[in-house]
Amino acid sequence: MSNEDNTFWVPEITGQSFFKSRNSKFIGIASRVNSSEEAKEKLREIRTAYPDATHVCYAWVLGDSGSIQMAADAGEPAHSAGTPILNSIRSSGLVWTLVAVVRFYGGSKLGVPGLIEAYSETARLALLDAGKKQELPRFEIQLHFSYPTMPLIEKIIHQFQAEILSKDFQEFCRYSLSIPVKYQANCFHILAQNSNLIQVISEIN
Repeated sequence: MSNEDNTFWVPEITGQSFFKSRNSKFIGIASRVNSSEEAKEKLREIRTAYPDATHVCYAWVLGDSGSIQMAADAGEPAHSAGTPILNSIRSSGLVWTLVAVVRFYGGSKLGVPGLIEAYSETARLALLDAGKKQELPRFEIQLHFSYPTMPLIEKIIHQFQAEILSKDFQEFCRYSLSIPVKYQANCFHILAQNSNLIQVISEIN
């Protein structure tokens, strides 16, 4: 079980940064996100806002413990963009965080070392601009259920202020949820009462 006294840090505001290297321009955006779905939506918004960008590289760290991580080079050489951005988020100590770095190519190749420096520094500056604030812990749980049980799942999500980390719809539904620890006992009581309808696959402390 999680400890309610263990707080974690998230971005306080959406941070932005600008970095230039050999005429290539880099714009960093660091923001709080509550799920991979929200992160993907923000990325769509960023791509729409910068339609002429050469690359939109990104990384995110989700979960109170930062257990869910993703990095994408988006056409840059392997590990020259997404990984440096991810390492900047890790170094900041922030979770529930998305950082996207928009690049406009300036005509001169930077090489992998130059790209790593540019993406890392742009991400670092955006995270610095975002600031940070403390939040109370949440626990993560994965549920497996049939489609007719969806109204009950939606009720649980609303009642316990759950955030949806991921969804998987196949023959059965699978939801990964993040729920404030203060609701943990009540949540598991409801799940136990409906164990014939909802299967708890795993709990992540």
